[in-house]
Amino acid sequence: MAFSLQGFGAGFASKLTDRLDEERTRQEKLQDEATSIATRQRLAKQAKREEEKRIAEELAGSLSVYFDDKQVADIMGKGTGAGKEILSQAQVAASNGYAVAPLLNMSSAADLTDQETTDFTDEVISTTKDVPEIKTSVMDLEQTTQPSSGLLNLDYVGKINAPADKEQATLDAAYNIAIQKSLFGKTTDIRTKNKKLSEQLLAEIKKKDAALKTEDADSSPFSKSSLEAMQKTQMKIALEANDFAVDMEGRLTEKIANKVPQYNVAVIQANSRMRTLNTGEDGLPMSPQLNALTKDNVTQAIKKIQLDARQQHTTPPSTDIADRRINSDAPFERYIAGEDGQQIDILQQNAQQGKYKVGDIIYVTEIENGIPVTRLQVYTGIALSSTHNNFINAGKI
Repeated sequence: MAFSLQGFGAGFASKLTDRLDEERTRQEKLQDEATSIATRQRLAKQAKREEEKRIAEELAGSLSVYFDDKQVADIMGKGTGAGKEILSQAQVAASNGYAVAPLLNMSSAADLTDQETTDFTDEVISTTKDVPEIKTSVMDLEQTTQPSSGLLNLDYVGKINAPADKEQATLDAAYNIAIQKSLFGKTTDIRTKNKKLSEQLLAEIKKKDAALKTEDADSSPFSKSSLEAMQKTQMKIALEANDFAVDMEGRLTEKIANKVPQYNVAVIQANSRMRTLNTGEDGLPMSPQLNALTKDNVTQAIKKIQLDARQQHTTPPSTDIADRRINSDAPFERYIAGEDGQQIDILQQNAQQGKYKVGDIIYVTEIENGIPVTRLQVYTGIALSSTHNNFINAGKI
């Protein structure tokens, strides 16, 4: 049988064509499968995005029941996980009648983490289960009993300082917790965050107090525990500013000894700050009781500074270190006429020039009814009144 080269070539070409067709078919099938898989993946991702969008929209809608639009946007910006946790907290608080929206919002503004916010809200809710009934703040302070070292009885003050409603009680509890954490927090970061939070909460307390006044609701925004925390915090700050050593809870770790005026200057500073904290948006005290308490504390501190100065004059200390008298042997004339005929207050002029330190006792002469008298003036650096401006007037000698 004769070999046909032409037939062989035709058969080879046919087989090659078949193989190419099969490979093309296989590739097309693979491409179709890949396209199908990509389509399914794309559709799955699209479905997932749509589901996530639906969940986010539902979550935002639920949050809008408790928060305004900006607050909802801020919460959703933290993710759905955080949003669900905050919604859970809001629902728990709302079911108990407490205001949670301002707490969560301010916790975020104070840079608390999601977990810190959750823990803080849990603590507020757990401490406000039993909300006191509405109490009037118009009370007769002359009925106060058991004064302690000239201070009003905090138990009595706390009894009549009952928040007016659950929202006010929530804010008070939150303020109390924040202010204590700002003082006793284990780290600087914790103390700083809670200091910022306590300031924001106080602003909310003042808004609430103003709202209650428009409704003719008499109440005090501060509970006994808040008053005590506020006093402890401000005393710690004031004592440290006057170079006293204190522990984390603001207690003295040294004896007052011959630093009686410095200690009582700290008392004045702390209570002056408390009076500022207690001032409402209308410029009036939110709590008349706290206003009376701080006034009493300042009055007692002034008396102790005056008594200490007079004791130093009567019985001079035996050491130079303890002796705070500046010019006991050479009192100077306090007021002299200037070149323009105006009186110059030499005592205040010296103070402005930084010649005195807190506790210094300065002897000055003044003319009263045409007669020169010598007075003791104790430098404090605090402008309390025209009588006690930068100095405590300890009286004539």
